Amino acid sequence: MSQAKRLLAAYVGATNAHGTTIVGRVGRNGKAESQSRIVREPLTEELVQGHIDGKRGVGAIPINNDNECKFGAIDVDVYDLNHKELQAKIQKLDLPLLHCRSKSGGAHLYLFLKEFEKAAIVREYLTEMSILLGYSGCEIFPKQDQIIAERGDVGNFINMPYFDAEMPQRFCYNENTEAMELDEFLDAVEKKRTSLAELEAVRATKKMRKHFEDGPPCLRYIFENGPQSEPRNKLLFMIAWYCRNKFPDSWQEALEEYNRTLCSPPLPAKEMATLIGQHEKKDYGPTCKDEPFKSYCDPQLCATARPRLSLQKKWRR
Repeated sequence: MSQAKRLLAAYVGATNAHGTTIVGRVGRNGKAESQSRIVREPLTEELVQGHIDGKRGVGAIPINNDNECKFGAIDVDVYDLNHKELQAKIQKLDLPLLHCRSKSGGAHLYLFLKEFEKAAIVREYLTEMSILLGYSGCEIFPKQDQIIAERGDVGNFINMPYFDAEMPQRFCYNENTEAMELDEFLDAVEKKRTSLAELEAVRATKKMRKHFEDGPPCLRYIFENGPQSEPRNKLLFMIAWYCRNKFPDSWQEALEEYNRTLCSPPLPAKEMATLIGQHEKKDYGPTCKDEPFKSYCDPQLCATARPRLSLQKKWRR
């Protein structure tokens, strides 16, 4: 089977439209200027071969007329992205994603499925993965839960990797964060294909959290994999709010314990005394809109959570 046919099979989706992108100059901020548009014609093997040959870039639309998809992606649109750190996170969390460099230096994290599944369900899984990775709010493809094909709706497209495959700027990283050749990527797609049952198993393991089960979801995600080293002051400031509500009569001791067990290394005693003093003088609210909490924000879970806190205060956002 030709490379073009295999790449087309990997990005199977809408059968009546595709995207095309002409890349221009790269700006000072690292973002490549480009012109993109939807073409209301099928994505064909010939067009994909032209993409591989560097003639004209094409993009695939994940969602089809039945509102199902067989691939999806997390678009991490960060131009100075540390790909080694991101790849390490993907492996540590054991997420079934293939990590590709985008045309502007960010990342497209692809999920390839064994069967067509409902787009809304796939988007839900991808959203959870983006939060686990610390990229809450980034674009998820397919962008729509559903389209109305009868009125001519089509979904949004995402640029395919390996444009000009001999010297690609869009390529997939292996587990050592080294660039794969196109054939290696196509082999990896088949190895990484997953099912909803397998995704649910991943989700189940990620829900086995030990800390902050009745607190802000962002804290649960941040401490998903144990103690953190930075930013300790900001993390403990948010934890102090949690402790004041959860343990009103002994919150200082609880905060000290979290500092010992969840900060590596713990915040020095002098800084802890300052932090405790701030919260003794003023009743602060949660700092959900600040980093690093913003990048781990799970709006859906945050909206439905009901913390079992001793003072029964409202969970202010």
